[in-house]
Amino acid sequence: GPAISIPYSRSMEGENGQRIVTTDYLHLLPDEVDIRSELTPEVRYRGIFESVLYRSKIVIRCRFPRVPLDDLRIGSEDVHWSGAAIWIGLSDMRGITEAIQAEHGGEPVQMAPGIESQGSTITGVSGAIGFNPIEPEQTFTFLLHLNGSQELHFTPVGKITTVAAHAPWKDPSFVG
Repeated sequence: GPAISIPYSRSMEGENGQRIVTTDYLHLLPDEVDIRSELTPEVRYRGIFESVLYRSKIVIRCRFPRVPLDDLRIGSEDVHWSGAAIWIGLSDMRGITEAIQAEHGGEPVQMAPGIESQGSTITGVSGAIGFNPIEPEQTFTFLLHLNGSQELHFTPVGKITTVAAHAPWKDPSFVG
């Protein structure tokens, strides 16, 4: 699912009384995530074996609340707002068939492979965003075209996550 990473500076006193400044990341999860997926199955044969592959068109809409800096004890002057990025974790980047389209408040966001965030071990795509901390909420929309086989998973990262998947599959199975 989508998340926002915002770098901020944190200072501490070193062994010799010197000031050490490090960069950490604030990771925000959305309040609401709405995922709509249209899947088209395709049966392929290899010898006597049959496997089902799928093509999908996935639209993700999400809403993030205002950044709770006071609750986190981070000063606004320590936050590097210009370094904020939105990202989506993807377990297998090979399934991407078209450039991922993204919008932030109606403005396009250029998405690129990789997630640049200290401590993150997730693969996926990310894009720099013009983050305005004064806005009461931040809204994003993503359009993904993915191919896959066997399974398609969505992680419920929002306080409220809604997923609707539609496919003309004659024998689908669901988990969760």
